[in-house]
Amino acid sequence: MIHKEMSDIQWNTVASHLPKPAKTGRPRCNDRNTINGILFVLTTGCRWADMPDRYGSKSTAHLRFSGLRQKGIWKRILSGLIKSAHRQGKISLQKISVDSSSIPSKKGGTKQDMTGSRRSWAQKYTSQHTGLPIPIRASPANVHDNTKFIDVLENIPGPAGDGLIRQIISVYADKGYDAVYIRD
Repeated sequence: MIHKEMSDIQWNTVASHLPKPAKTGRPRCNDRNTINGILFVLTTGCRWADMPDRYGSKSTAHLRFSGLRQKGIWKRILSGLIKSAHRQGKISLQKISVDSSSIPSKKGGTKQDMTGSRRSWAQKYTSQHTGLPIPIRASPANVHDNTKFIDVLENIPGPAGDGLIRQIISVYADKGYDAVYIRD
């Protein structure tokens, strides 16, 4: 996949969600370079060690990525971007698809998360008709898809109070979502 660095407009959107630098201690590396480095690794799929030097220290980028994930900042950025796209009319929910994918849990999980001999999570997501993935929920992989269907539709991110579920005309899903209560 080809990586494009953030435009000024995109950067301003992302920067508004980042925590303020500490007033004391060592000054933080350039946020824009570091975030562009993180996005480079995520979009190209390369290892952190293969990140180009122009984005700064590889360990700084990895630590910043992990810290922002732990603080829930990536989720806030994604939610803000999705809400902005809704307001601008760039996302249409008239036709969506719903699916899930299983992700191995590298550092273990609880007993209820186990599926067979592996521990994993299933990421439930929707996608608008243009293919833009809109992540919704993570659940243990041993929870059947159709039990989370309503939860997925009710939690599509967007502007508050919009009644997004009422915009949906068609839902495309595989047979994992085939249940009488869903078809009705």
